Amino acid sequence: MKRIVLLILLVLSVSVLLFAQEGKYERKSISSVESVWIKPGALNKIDQFDYTFFDKMVKHYIQLERFDYNILPQNVTADFRTQANASGNISPEALAEIMNKTVGVKIKAILEDPSIQQMRGKDLKDQSWGATFAGSKGKSMGLTVEELARLMNSAYVYLPYISSMKQEEKEGKITVTINGGIIWYQVKVEPDGKVNMVLRVAQSTMAMGFSDRNPKQVMGIKADYSHFDFGKESFPTTVEQYAQYDAVQAWTKNLGVKTKEIAEFNLSAQVADSRGGAKFGFALGKKEGIHLDDSFFIVENYEDKDGKVKSKQVGFARVSKTADNTNNAMELSEGVLYYGSASQGSVMQEHPRLGIDIALKMGSQSGMDIPKETGIYKDDVTGQFLISLIASYNLAPIIGSSQTFLDIEGDFGIPYGDAADGNDELSASTASAYIGLSKKFWFNRNALALSGMLGYDRFVIDWYGDTFGFGADDYTLSVNAFGAKFGADYNMLLTPDLRVSIGADYKLGFAPTGITLENSSETLLDDPASDIDGPYGKIRMGGMTIRAGVSYSFGELPINLFGFLDPLKKY
Repeated sequence: MKRIVLLILLVLSVSVLLFAQEGKYERKSISSVESVWIKPGALNKIDQFDYTFFDKMVKHYIQLERFDYNILPQNVTADFRTQANASGNISPEALAEIMNKTVGVKIKAILEDPSIQQMRGKDLKDQSWGATFAGSKGKSMGLTVEELARLMNSAYVYLPYISSMKQEEKEGKITVTINGGIIWYQVKVEPDGKVNMVLRVAQSTMAMGFSDRNPKQVMGIKADYSHFDFGKESFPTTVEQYAQYDAVQAWTKNLGVKTKEIAEFNLSAQVADSRGGAKFGFALGKKEGIHLDDSFFIVENYEDKDGKVKSKQVGFARVSKTADNTNNAMELSEGVLYYGSASQGSVMQEHPRLGIDIALKMGSQSGMDIPKETGIYKDDVTGQFLISLIASYNLAPIIGSSQTFLDIEGDFGIPYGDAADGNDELSASTASAYIGLSKKFWFNRNALALSGMLGYDRFVIDWYGDTFGFGADDYTLSVNAFGAKFGADYNMLLTPDLRVSIGADYKLGFAPTGITLENSSETLLDDPASDIDGPYGKIRMGGMTIRAGVSYSFGELPINLFGFLDPLKKY
């Protein structure tokens, strides 16, 4: 009887231990082959690649807090560079094969050496062994004790690579496009001491950067490409370098999200306690690099009809408070459910995103005023069809206020009105650019979003002809005005990344600040508001807009949006 009781207690103890480990993230040790491998001939019209800036981006987006980071010794990686540079058409799979034949072979040879095997699990700082190694094996292998320690501690090896990076210029506008990716290897040590380098994943992405030699001044503001900002740092740049930095940051940011999505690197934790309502605590925090509003799935295990254990998503949550577990390992972060359930023991699984939402909305505006006296339309125009594209950056990790966003909005409008007689060749529209803040107040899947924005509006008339005696050409006449608007929207969460919304905003349309006339190559007229006489000075582009749309949270984007804010995250 006593044996049966002991057996039951042993089974229970093992079960509790296994259950406790489920969902717990174990820190991984990673090493890089080199900063970045660039395929020979990949740089097209790129005078000089800035490795220092690239390393800074890799350190921020890929060498994450959840990792212990090592650098592989030079003599381990030298053969890889030689063979990779001598290769022709390079794919991620081909690079992975070269890495296995070079870096992999050397790591295996070192770690499978009998004298090294004896030291596995022992203290490499032992001075007597260290002196012996440095004087014998270390010399023959070309390794120091410190370099050997890095190899023995490296569970994963990665290599960022660029397969193409080209610069194009058209009418002074510069575009730099990067194609490439990152290769991840896992270093597996078998119980018998054998070492295998296993290709874990080869990921690829692309990104684009932009600059302009002759940026136009809009409402007194002109783009400045003489420096590139990254948080509180500012890097002096030429116009060409700015586009390169812009592309490099977007590219490494995408790779950072892809790295977090790899199963072994994906953060997870058990729900430790329920705090009432939809709130709960969990053991992740600043030590692992999580931030306010980071998103997690709630998953639970189940057995299918064949008896196999599988997992399913039963809920979705965001971080509502980040624990400082670097100073207090027992402190718990707090999460809040948006839908589903999270009982004690449920597992949270990270859902990495960029922290950027893109929304597309359509609506109808009323209350604007384009007088008939302008000669553009037969009658006064008081409304228009409006399309809006809005990019939103989650400021929560910077300011400590959940679901607060910095919004940049671009609008395109088509006024409701028939062209006046003789104006059939004219094309009239409105264009707007606004920046502001919004805040979402969530109730499970539903949210009320309030916003306030400042910006400017342009009433634009395009035509071809010889008007004003400047010669036959394409002309654009723009009436410019500042504006301010306030809005409220109802949002509904369809999936963790997809939302639908319906709402309204009211815009205060101020008097025009100026009028410009441009042809295809230059500005012909740029008059301030004081020179606008007659009906053009009466144009007002404010009013009420009723609109509906969709928004999506992205894990990858081809352009660098809001990148200068990323290093400011602290909550």
